[in-house]
Amino acid sequence: MGRYVTIIRWTAEQAEELAGRARAVRELKAPKEILAAVAKMKIISTAYSPSNFFNIVIFEVDDKDFVEANLVTVYYMNTCSMETYPVLSEADTLKLGDLTQNIFPERMWNYIIWEETSQSKKISQT
Repeated sequence: MGRYVTIIRWTAEQAEELAGRARAVRELKAPKEILAAVAKMKIISTAYSPSNFFNIVIFEVDDKDFVEANLVTVYYMNTCSMETYPVLSEADTLKLGDLTQNIFPERMWNYIIWEETSQSKKISQT
């Protein structure tokens, strides 16, 4: 399963069409292929700033459903710009830090300082 962050931006001219398509998805009136693609996405979090014409969506998709889930991008294509990036969860980021510690020990000082600071805060709070 992959985790992704999508940054969505739109203009004032695109807002009405974008809202209409989003409403069609919410009301289950979008094309069935789009609804099926949306159903394959596990939305983790969203952040919405209508005054800045900006939205961020964090979601996960099974690897086998990745291509189909991209239909959502096609559906919204001419109503906004979308940038999607693969990302790691916090737990996976810590695992990656552990794995790279032996490969690049000189680069791990930030990770080690953060871990020691976090532990120090926990100790001082008790």
